[in-house]
Amino acid sequence: MPRVGQFDRYINVLYRADSIDPLTGEHIPAWNLLKRLPAQKVAKSAAERVIGVELVAAASIIFRIRYREDITPRMRIKYKDRIYRINGTFEGPGMRTTLTYLPCTVEEPQDARSN
Repeated sequence: MPRVGQFDRYINVLYRADSIDPLTGEHIPAWNLLKRLPAQKVAKSAAERVIGVELVAAASIIFRIRYREDITPRMRIKYKDRIYRINGTFEGPGMRTTLTYLPCTVEEPQDARSN
């Protein structure tokens, strides 16, 4: 069990809540707040790769939170004005119903609109 103080930051878990403009019928993507949760930043890494002729940087991070079943990869995390795509969820060894790990990658602005 984590000690007091290990969950030293807050993350916002967002869910997709699209709507349709009643005048134009245009699809309007939106992200709404599901929950603000205490979390611990467990790991962070960065990598660069070439896609086509463009150099693309990708940063990843793992957040640890108290166990939750309702968070899925279709959701996003907002932390320090950045949006992170949730790549999956997993429980620590022997930690079911105690901790959930959320591996994430930084999302590009166009990704946030399209997914």
